[in-house]
Amino acid sequence: MRASELVPGVILHTELNPKLWTLTNKLTPKVRAALLKIAIKFHKFLEVPVQVKDVIITGSQANYSYTDKSDLDLHLIIDYNRVQCDQPVDELFDTKRSLWKLKHNINIHDIPVELYVEDLNKPVTGSSYSIILDQWINHPQRHAEHLPGGVDGVTNAWISVINNAIAQDKIKELYMVRDLIKNYRRLGLKQQGEFGRANIVFKTLRNNGKINQLMKAITDAEDQSLSLD
Repeated sequence: MRASELVPGVILHTELNPKLWTLTNKLTPKVRAALLKIAIKFHKFLEVPVQVKDVIITGSQANYSYTDKSDLDLHLIIDYNRVQCDQPVDELFDTKRSLWKLKHNINIHDIPVELYVEDLNKPVTGSSYSIILDQWINHPQRHAEHLPGGVDGVTNAWISVINNAIAQDKIKELYMVRDLIKNYRRLGLKQQGEFGRANIVFKTLRNNGKINQLMKAITDAEDQSLSLD
């Protein structure tokens, strides 16, 4: 894809998203009330008898780097050490989150709301806002006007890799590309941070639908491997 055709992964703004935030960087009362209602419903859906310590929003919609494709990340903060279950707690909540996503399509002012369960002992980095306390935990920081160079070139290289794996339609290669992209972003976040090239490349791939295409190809390949002609 030409650079002009790519939907950007990050756009730097001078203000927070006015759909969500007041001019003094507080959540609007209606948005806060709606998010609390969603959090309560999600907590009931989890069916896990453990106290929610806080409810926060984080990610691009709690920062100056949102785009029209950015989700609103809503996290329930729970002490994983107090959860009693026969499987790893993170796997339990990841499964619950996936089931919730299959059943619900919730938007706040046309912004999709993504639900997560976060371990109290492993807080997310970056800006975050407490819905319960109605105040910032970590304030968003304005960054340099210019994003790192080379994003479009690296993104197009990854698009070629993804397209080639999908065309081959071999589950081993699809898994390999998925894991390579996951590790690329993970290491990039560790070494470069949220506004490093690797994370922006990943967000650009996601905003242009390539991550969804890859995951759908994996699902289709898995289904085919389990089917009998």
